[in-house]
Amino acid sequence: MTDKERIESIEKILNLTTNALAKEIGLKNAQTLYDILKGKHGISKDLADKIAVKYLNINKAWLITGEGDMLKEQQQIGDVKNSTIVNGNVNGNGNKITHYTPEYENCQKEVEHLKAIIDEKDKIIAEKEQRLIEKNSLISEKERMIKLLLKEKE
Repeated sequence: MTDKERIESIEKILNLTTNALAKEIGLKNAQTLYDILKGKHGISKDLADKIAVKYLNINKAWLITGEGDMLKEQQQIGDVKNSTIVNGNVNGNGNKITHYTPEYENCQKEVEHLKAIIDEKDKIIAEKEQRLIEKNSLISEKERMIKLLLKEKE
């Protein structure tokens, strides 16, 4: 598989344009990727590092050499029929869905923890908004009563 075909495979499985892929991996512009697609040069170790850091399941050795599988070999937990992205990890057209790295799992746990905190804070905000509505209603009622009292005085 050529460097061009490997970049095209990554774009396909991630459902990204060349420009979007460049942005995702932190390139200032997509020219490097376009040069690879035109056959001007190959995938550098630096570029492979950027892709592998962003997409943990992509095999860096495959990126550089074209040998082996596009996805890292990890314990298989199922197969997929179509290209998908599951929780940010790439799973492609008939390839294995794999367990995620411990770092990824730790991040997922942290995300779940933060989501729980956000949900709790959202409940507190909703309660305070309800109390604010009730207080505004009381203020409106008291203003109405003041107006009535002032009219009676006249």
